[in-house]
Amino acid sequence: WAFQSGGQGSGLHISLDGGNTWVKRTDKDGLPKGPLGRIGLAIAPSQPNIVYALIETTDGQKLYKSTDGGFQWSKTKADNQLGGRPFYYSEIYVDPKNENRIYSLGTVVSISEDGGQSFKEFVPWQTVHPDHHAFYINPDNPDMLILGNDGGLALSHNRGQTWTYMTTLPIGQFYHVAADNQTPFNVYGGLQDNGSWVGPSAIWRSGGIRNSDWQEVLFGDGFDTKPWPDNPRFGYAMSQGGELAFYDRETGRNEYIKPQHPDNLPLRFNWNAALAVDPFHDCGVYYGSQFVHYSTDCGDSWRMISPDLTRNDTSKTNQSLKTGGLTPDVTGAENYATILAIAPSPLDSLVIWVGTDDGHVQVSQNGGNTWTNTSVSMPGLPREAWVPMIHPSVHQPGEAFVVANHYRHNDWQPYLYHTTNFGKTWMRIADEKSVNGHCLSVVQDHKEPKLLFLGTDQGLWISQNTGKTWNRWKNNNFPAVPVQDLVLHERDDALVIGTFGRSIWIMDDIAPLRANAQMANNMPAFKLIKPQPGILSAWRSYQGPRFAGAAEFQGQNKGTDVSVGVWYKPPSKDSIVKEMTLWVISLTGDTLRTLKPTIDTGFTRVSWQLDKRGGRYPSWQKADKDKERGGWSVMPGTYRIVCQVGAFRDSVLAEVLPDPRLPRSNEQQNAQARAFDQFDALVVCATAAFDQMQDAKLQLKVAVQVLDLTTDTTGLAAIRHQIKTLQDTLTGIQNRFLEPENTPGIVDDSWQLTSRLWALSSYLRGSKSGFTANSRVLFQSVTTEATAHITRTNEVFANDWPALQQQLDTRRLALLKTYPPLALPPRVN
Repeated sequence: WAFQSGGQGSGLHISLDGGNTWVKRTDKDGLPKGPLGRIGLAIAPSQPNIVYALIETTDGQKLYKSTDGGFQWSKTKADNQLGGRPFYYSEIYVDPKNENRIYSLGTVVSISEDGGQSFKEFVPWQTVHPDHHAFYINPDNPDMLILGNDGGLALSHNRGQTWTYMTTLPIGQFYHVAADNQTPFNVYGGLQDNGSWVGPSAIWRSGGIRNSDWQEVLFGDGFDTKPWPDNPRFGYAMSQGGELAFYDRETGRNEYIKPQHPDNLPLRFNWNAALAVDPFHDCGVYYGSQFVHYSTDCGDSWRMISPDLTRNDTSKTNQSLKTGGLTPDVTGAENYATILAIAPSPLDSLVIWVGTDDGHVQVSQNGGNTWTNTSVSMPGLPREAWVPMIHPSVHQPGEAFVVANHYRHNDWQPYLYHTTNFGKTWMRIADEKSVNGHCLSVVQDHKEPKLLFLGTDQGLWISQNTGKTWNRWKNNNFPAVPVQDLVLHERDDALVIGTFGRSIWIMDDIAPLRANAQMANNMPAFKLIKPQPGILSAWRSYQGPRFAGAAEFQGQNKGTDVSVGVWYKPPSKDSIVKEMTLWVISLTGDTLRTLKPTIDTGFTRVSWQLDKRGGRYPSWQKADKDKERGGWSVMPGTYRIVCQVGAFRDSVLAEVLPDPRLPRSNEQQNAQARAFDQFDALVVCATAAFDQMQDAKLQLKVAVQVLDLTTDTTGLAAIRHQIKTLQDTLTGIQNRFLEPENTPGIVDDSWQLTSRLWALSSYLRGSKSGFTANSRVLFQSVTTEATAHITRTNEVFANDWPALQQQLDTRRLALLKTYPPLALPPRVN
């Protein structure tokens, strides 16, 4: 059996042959008379003959029940107990094992235990996010419920007594995104029915970016959220239908600043109204109804700087009187003939662009005194297209890009336009032949004007020739998701991408794409792209649980190292080399670090962790000569990165900046550099002594093996004893450096030299000016101890070792090499 509910007036139908033929049920079968609207249907799994229908009538929603599979119906007594918005809610569900238990979705979730005769609240407003649209009941265990709503997903294992909000799904729907200039910069955005938020683009902390790093600054349907240019503690945030507030992130205070008409006339604000910050005035802000409103005092007062810029079609602006449905649903989402986009030029304070939801693209070149509708010059633009975004160029005042779409009229074509003369003429630079999906957002690179980024309903697209050709961006598994908004962070060359369904993505560095555009796709076989500065940042530990398993969302985090973009495309496949050599060289010519990263053809990123070549600590493990160890961080400054792969070589300068939160004087930096050098000298001496003893013990082992093969046993026992004594002596000294090799369990090694060296390094890594009085005490102690151990080692090789050599020489067995005296650590200043 199957049931069908169509649009308004189509009624309820039943099929007995799997949908081949249908019979309409009428009031003669117990259903309501008159036009019917939206219908929600549910069949009881435990008794399929029982069917429930939630029907929108001219008198509100009514619940009907059938016990014979949909032939005869009776109305329940649940009038006025269900959700009152059939346009938005009409879902009902029946418990798989209890035909009398019914769930009704609405602003809250209601439940009936008596077959729909009465309902009570099941999921209250404050338990999980309201506005529920999806529901799952485990057919084998009806106590397990999954609830989908405007705020995400909630799970219950005890039939609604408690709910767990699923915090691990990155499925936010962002209408707009913005960014400030803090370091790291913050990202701002409004979520569909889930407030306006601010969060970090990166964190200098372990554990990745988490939900707890984000702060809600305004509730409601979240739309555009703009930081105050002068101080990101403050900003503007919108909610549905033109609600506007000036927020304070620190105190949580919100000041309501929605503009009013000076003559008390009605204003039409779009559900997603237009908001823009004046690039030339710290407290200047633009806001759109059918007029452009402008404030110079952060919203305390407003003046209208335009006439009605829409078509003002009065046949479509009476939503409060005539909604077109059986049940009124006047929320503001129906507002029409409104301004969708306001875009002041960043180059000329008098130039302002405006886009409307009924096809107008207006521009003023005199601060709003007069306006010109340029949409008539846009080839192929539908008469009533939506214009949700205008992007004024940072390269020339008359240049702008306009996004339009017309999918609400079943026209799914991409519409993107470009002008260089204030809209006198336009060129369409995206259509169904060049990109997929209707257009939603656009941004132009602030350094290379040919480089464009376009967001459509099916992903992110890139052009390196001002829209002549486009390529879809698929790197990093970027999904084919609606890209609602794009913002380019000019200082950091980062692209912030707001999606409708996959939250916010950040392309950390667009410089390689810019280089490709600048070379007009004629890149050389090998080229390095100038990297963003590295930052010698201190990192905090975890915020929240360290070992969170899958219970916490952990977003990817941008590091603070130097990440170099490498373009590599040799002339033939046969000449491809996968391993590259990277040298970090100081401006005085010293090679500080040598790395061997693996690369691929095309663009690859290789990283330098801002460190110098590191010394090796005493270890029982043999040194890997092919792998250079990292050491201390370099000092702030400029360094040259040189890379070679095969016959190709290139170089680029890289800046290393100090942590802006931890300012240090030149004297402090020099003191730390001196301390690093002193410590390294100590480690080199200790490791050289330990390695020499290891090498000597290997020679003694070989000597024993040779003696085992000799036939002359005269005096052999004495020599073996001498070797054994020397082995034990060397091992005893080594055990002062490290715990004995292969020691089981956990032992106290705090007294051993290497453990004390590690402890000393911890002091130095946490210091901003070298040795403190406390760490110098440890340094002096460790130096004294190392000197004693190395002195004892030298004594062994000056006395015991030559004595054994002499005994072996008498047997004509020159098995041991001679070791020069080991260097002692420099004296402590």
